[in-house]
Amino acid sequence: MSNLQKMFIAITLLIATNLWAGEIIQTVEFSPDDLVFSKVQNYDVVELRGCVAMASQPGEPRLPKLMQSVLIPAGAVPVGVEVVSEEVIELNGNYKIYPYQPDVPLPMPGRVFVPEFFEPKAEIYNSAALFPLKRCNLTGSGTLSGYRIAHIEINPVQYIPAQGKLKFARKIIYKLRYVENRVDNTVPTIDQQRIFGEDVRAVVVNPEMVEVFAPVVSGRGVSRFLPPGNYKYVIVSGATYLDSIFQRLAKWKTKKGIPAKVVPISWINSNYSGWDLPEKIRNFIIDAKNTWGTIWVLLGGSADHKTGGQNLLPERSCWYTFSYAYYYYDEDTIPCDLYFAGLDGTWDYNNDHTYGQISDSADMYSDVYVGRASVYTIAKAQNFVSKILTYEKNPPTNYIRKMLLPTAILWSSYEERPMQDSIAKMTPSPWIDAKLYERNGTLSRQRMIDSMNVGYGMGAWEGHGNENGIYMSGVPYLNSNDADGLVNGNKQGIAISIACFTGAWDETPGGDCFAEHLINRTGGGLIGVMFNSRYGWGAIVGGQYVPGPSERLDTTYFAKIFHTGLYKMGQVLAVDKDCWVPYADAGAQYTFTRWCLYELNLLGDPELSLWTDVPTAMQVSYNTMVPIGINNFEVTVKESNGVTPVESAFVCLMGKTDTLLYGTCFTNSSGIATVNINASIPQDTVWVTVTKKNRLPYEGFAIVVDLGMPVMPTVIKPLDFACLPNLQPTLSFVSNDPNNDQLQYRVLWDTDPNFATPDSATTGLYNSGVVVNFVFPSQLVQGTTYWWKVKCKDPAGSGYWTSYTTKRSFTVNTNLPTCTCSWFQTTNAQFNFDILNGTIVQGDSVVLIAMDQTIIDTLLFADFENGIPWGWTVVDGNFDGVKWSAGTTYDIWDYAPPNYGSSYAYYSDDDAGYMIVNNNEELISPKVYVGNINFGKLEFVYGYGFLAYQTGEKFRVKFRKKVGGGWTSWINLAEYTVSISGTEILDLTSHLPCDSMQFEWFYSDSTSLYHWGYACACDNILLRWVYQWSDYGTLTSTPVNYHDLSTTYPRNRWGNVVWRKSSGGDSIGIQVEYWNGSGWQLVPNSVL
Repeated sequence: MSNLQKMFIAITLLIATNLWAGEIIQTVEFSPDDLVFSKVQNYDVVELRGCVAMASQPGEPRLPKLMQSVLIPAGAVPVGVEVVSEEVIELNGNYKIYPYQPDVPLPMPGRVFVPEFFEPKAEIYNSAALFPLKRCNLTGSGTLSGYRIAHIEINPVQYIPAQGKLKFARKIIYKLRYVENRVDNTVPTIDQQRIFGEDVRAVVVNPEMVEVFAPVVSGRGVSRFLPPGNYKYVIVSGATYLDSIFQRLAKWKTKKGIPAKVVPISWINSNYSGWDLPEKIRNFIIDAKNTWGTIWVLLGGSADHKTGGQNLLPERSCWYTFSYAYYYYDEDTIPCDLYFAGLDGTWDYNNDHTYGQISDSADMYSDVYVGRASVYTIAKAQNFVSKILTYEKNPPTNYIRKMLLPTAILWSSYEERPMQDSIAKMTPSPWIDAKLYERNGTLSRQRMIDSMNVGYGMGAWEGHGNENGIYMSGVPYLNSNDADGLVNGNKQGIAISIACFTGAWDETPGGDCFAEHLINRTGGGLIGVMFNSRYGWGAIVGGQYVPGPSERLDTTYFAKIFHTGLYKMGQVLAVDKDCWVPYADAGAQYTFTRWCLYELNLLGDPELSLWTDVPTAMQVSYNTMVPIGINNFEVTVKESNGVTPVESAFVCLMGKTDTLLYGTCFTNSSGIATVNINASIPQDTVWVTVTKKNRLPYEGFAIVVDLGMPVMPTVIKPLDFACLPNLQPTLSFVSNDPNNDQLQYRVLWDTDPNFATPDSATTGLYNSGVVVNFVFPSQLVQGTTYWWKVKCKDPAGSGYWTSYTTKRSFTVNTNLPTCTCSWFQTTNAQFNFDILNGTIVQGDSVVLIAMDQTIIDTLLFADFENGIPWGWTVVDGNFDGVKWSAGTTYDIWDYAPPNYGSSYAYYSDDDAGYMIVNNNEELISPKVYVGNINFGKLEFVYGYGFLAYQTGEKFRVKFRKKVGGGWTSWINLAEYTVSISGTEILDLTSHLPCDSMQFEWFYSDSTSLYHWGYACACDNILLRWVYQWSDYGTLTSTPVNYHDLSTTYPRNRWGNVVWRKSSGGDSIGIQVEYWNGSGWQLVPNSVL
């Protein structure tokens, strides 16, 4: 070792052992307008938007808290926080603050848990001291895959109990102090740094510091047990008979750029130490994270320890506190897969083998993303893998932008709908939100089954629960038997739920829990399930139930999808939980956030790319030949229009035979990725795979060639799917050799598209660039469809065969006139190249998916039970402050809208338009997307009420639509001029097609000279799409190139378009489109 090397190492060690102190200044502001006060049992309840009202102990004043996650430098430890300055006001009034009560389990079928009431703590409520004493507290810290996060508790409201006074901080500036180089500041790979950096940005209040405070990339470590490798995705296979099935999934992950490896649990059990098998598995995952750079982990096996043959991959049961529910003997031991994701510490600090206690110092941040394939048979594993591959590679598209929100009444005294409404507000246009609310009378078991069978991309399910289903009013609205009968095919989405025990895989001896039935359903069900393994938890204030930790987790999940852009299923769940880690122990064992973090497990693929929009195809171009040696291989990715470059598409090149040929790269702003690879095996296939959010994956290939070998042949004729008139048709193709060597061709053909028993023929030698007209050496069979492909080589040159061309098909039909050609599809293998929507291939026919049910999709709903909804607009016509609002009014007398519940939207005044007709009072709905409706019926339903007092008063319902990029003028749908109430059901189908619609409730008075009391109102506003699914389906063919037709047999014009019915009673509509150079355009019926 040279002196220079010695000096460098010495300096590095000296720097690493130095301690550096630092500080971060943060500002947080609160508005008095965000305070919400109410009275309960002679107590004052205070809430603050954006905060959680809580306390550390029952009986303490229940006040709003904000927990902030602050990123500090990697390797640092926070040591204190202090307030630099604050702006504080005293709120008017005298307050007796409600005492905090512990969270309460959500109801179960036939069981409502009645908690004990904790009286106010006299030592606090009789005190003249501020409570809480400090404005800010440092409550802890954690490590998220190398990133260090400090937890700051902020108390914007302080209480002086003896005086009944509240101090409110409008602005707080605090200083967080830390010391660096106290813990590990590294992460093994740059991919871990990048991907977990995305998480941190979605969690902390200072995301701009992610790159500055990121952990150092140290490189992969050396393991005693693991060989060197780069495996970002690891599948722990719970049984030998599952290994090969999971290998199919690993192959796809690797092909798309996420190197994957299947590791048998038996090997882990033999090589790793641990008190039990779950601890050994966790120690292996820690090793894989550090040695291979593992990011994603799939636990490949079920964990039901109460059923023989179903405990393939054991759970870790964690214990946090007592629930005091007394409903299950093991209700407080929580099956918790977060144990396998949070890799800091041991989760058993006191070594008593009771895992997850507060004293065990689990920081709860996910250092890898974990999901579980809860399978125990070959068939279940095959189904699990097949569903993932279909969802990621070739999903149906007519269900993706749909959110299913079934909601049972949890408690009679609790309004559960706002939490679901908040999720509906997150979905962007043109998503459809189906609100099936028991409180509105729209939730039923049959409607839930029907909705599932239609298919929804995502869902949040609220209700009572147990291991067998989810319930409303004591009866299931979906249970395990229903899940086993779902027929939604490949239209499978994800669901998250607050319901108790719906994911308790250990509470159904001899069977599967509700979540397992949904994920393992063949031919339907869900692609991802996030359900509770034990009780879901709510909160209580004076007998009134308020949103608790389970609901907060569920709503945060969708906020991270729609507001931050995260879209990997397990990553989103991990970030969701990470956001609530600082709250997990803020109320000691009385707030059950930690319990909820433990129990909400993912059944599904953690790396699954969730669709948040209808996926589109990408156009990908590259050189189809890869020269031997080191290459900078360039791949260009564009949108489906072939013009717009796609930035940040992920490109992966992988050798079929050469396992060392592997490279990945993201495209730049020009849509170009340059991937460095080393090709060493001539004629090896190089898979080219491109993926991106909301884009269909592209799968193609190139061939490794030695310099001088010919290119893969180009087919000239016949066109693909041709129908040819003779028994010995001619195939034409050509290739070129860079050295002008003569070429020899080999043609392969078979009636089986997989070439199970092919025939073949090898030609003589042809000059390079000469078109070869190959005539079949013997007669083919009339009426038979054949598949064929061709390759070539240069015998006197490189001698290497090229790869075969893409397989094509043709059908022999001697009934066709000589020298004519048709594009023709008649077999199931050919139809499978087409796009099927609401149809399936059965035998050699395309048939409708038989569902025979009426489907109702809710596009807009408002019942005004919680005020004027977000997105609605109120226009105060004469600027007097009297305008549309939500509630009730005596001014409408007996003309209130029917079935209004406890509230409706109303206007009550008499001066709108006084002498000025145009100053009118308006209530305007959000804009509703309807551009995807091309069949069925569009209905507009609303309740109304109007009390007219004199001539000139009008209550009108108006409508406008967006067509061709512009909005039409408002037109009247209804006009009321006399006192009346009722319900309108209007058919708006005739106003289609259009892009969007908007509605307005409009009061005017053109003649009033006096001010009298009268009112108008509306309620239960519903825009719904009603259709019979079995009435409609489409098949869209692959494009037919006219040039290909004319090349096969030259012609001057098109012939006929013919479709054959499977039976005489079928009804077929034919639509022909042509490519106009920039897009597909419909051929008018008059031309056809």
